[in-house]
Amino acid sequence: MSIEMFEHLRNPSLLFKKIDTWLTKNGKLFIQVFSHREYPQFFDNTRSSWMAKNFFTGGMMPYAGFYKDICKPLSQNQQWTISGSNYHYTLEAWLKRLDDNNTELQSLLRKSWPHNISNRYINRYRLFLLICSELFKYNDGKDWHIMHYLFSKKS
Repeated sequence: MSIEMFEHLRNPSLLFKKIDTWLTKNGKLFIQVFSHREYPQFFDNTRSSWMAKNFFTGGMMPYAGFYKDICKPLSQNQQWTISGSNYHYTLEAWLKRLDDNNTELQSLLRKSWPHNISNRYINRYRLFLLICSELFKYNDGKDWHIMHYLFSKKS
């Protein structure tokens, strides 16, 4: 099982080959990834992309169906699309918890970092939550969404 980790890979086809050697005969692989309905998004340019610089350096948000195209030697058994609206609500809940617990979080972070750095990290994470929330809410969650995939060894 992999939850939101494959987006950080740049050679997932190699990992599929390795996973094939790890799975038992009846083993299954379930992955959850963020996805765009049509186009991959690359997080390569750390000079111009705030998200690439601060969160997903070198990662890629795949298009829906990407893993079916590259999953050899595994077989894709199922694929589910979950509306981005659902993730929007999750991000909003995380944002509320961040805001509600800001004082306690500041206190914890100041044990490791100076005040200005702890503020910077909290503000970056807050901005990340806001950006992602709006992104996944856009167009009623139809453009950016969550994908679930189930794979197995070929029989």
